[in-house]
Amino acid sequence: MKVFVSDSSRDRERGENFATAPRARGIDVWLDTSEVKPGDSVVTVLSDALDKADAAVVLFSQHHENSPWMKAEWNCLL
Repeated sequence: MKVFVSDSSRDRERGENFATAPRARGIDVWLDTSEVKPGDSVVTVLSDALDKADAAVVLFSQHHENSPWMKAEWNCLL
């Protein structure tokens, strides 16, 4: 199973902490911090990850409203 996790870059530690338990159970958790490399097209990488995901988790916080990437990810999920 592949799970896409959408979080604000300002909540990076929270996203990494969230991913620990599913990964320990063998679930492939996608986080941009480990998947997007310098020079990558972020739009292409995100689109590909969302297409391949079996599920998605959105980690809402006080920072998500000011995150254009979270808004873009959320719109793709709808």
